[in-house]
Amino acid sequence: MIKDLINPYLNIFDYRGKSSIKEFWTFYIATFLLTIILSVVGKRIGIENLHYYLIGLNFFPMLALGFRRMNDVGINKWLFLLPVAGVYLAALPAKGEELK
Repeated sequence: MIKDLINPYLNIFDYRGKSSIKEFWTFYIATFLLTIILSVVGKRIGIENLHYYLIGLNFFPMLALGFRRMNDVGINKWLFLLPVAGVYLAALPAKGEELK
């Protein structure tokens, strides 16, 4: 699990590889929850934009991870840039696998 949180930072410039669905969702959910926590904490301590720093820090790792996930699914990676559709498409099984 820790590996799934570190790999997006290590592969920040790898837009051609593949990533597993577990790696994508682990990083996505951890980033989402941490953003909410930093938003609440930032408001309490007087730094209301604290969560934006995390969003900026995770922008390129999430983009690269999403592109790699699209490659694994076998879909055009640029579709990841569509706000809701990108997350839905990333949830699809890898190319050659079936839904269970």
